[in-house]
Amino acid sequence: MSDNSVITLEPYSKLSINKDFGKKYRNVKLQGKGFFSIAKDRSKPFIVDAGGFSVEVLGTKFSVDQKSKEKKVKLFEGKVKVNHNGKLTYLLPNENWSTSPTNNDYHYYSVTAVKTFTFENTSFEDAINEIENTYGAKITYPKNIAKNQVSGSFSGNLKEILSIINYPFNLKTTIKNENEIILY
Repeated sequence: MSDNSVITLEPYSKLSINKDFGKKYRNVKLQGKGFFSIAKDRSKPFIVDAGGFSVEVLGTKFSVDQKSKEKKVKLFEGKVKVNHNGKLTYLLPNENWSTSPTNNDYHYYSVTAVKTFTFENTSFEDAINEIENTYGAKITYPKNIAKNQVSGSFSGNLKEILSIINYPFNLKTTIKNENEIILY
């Protein structure tokens, strides 16, 4: 781009640049999916109109997917502001945002983000619910341990947290994809 930003589009994606790009704002319109590495310029915000939601940044690295039913923004560096139907969500590195026809706006952490969880005589079911909400994942597990108690403070990324919480129950983890995990 003329401002030294780099945008990589996935196949069958399209980027349109406003005629007044760089004058007051750096506005573009995305159809599909793309990765953005935006040059810093505090005086001229970079705004991606993604059809139904927009992402505003001052200089950062992030991806936008408006191609699938679930619309997503994943932030790698810096910070972004997502505007969806007038609701603003601010993201920091390793945070994600998504929305879909069946789910409201959803703000969650990347599976690589290190988080700390503290449980005091919490049911396994409630502990897993908290982990699911933090990382935006669906975790299935043997229902016969749902009411078992979990206590302790755990810190790590999703894979590490699951390894720690699985240990007393002798469970193994299978990661089907970023959003679907099976404990057995």
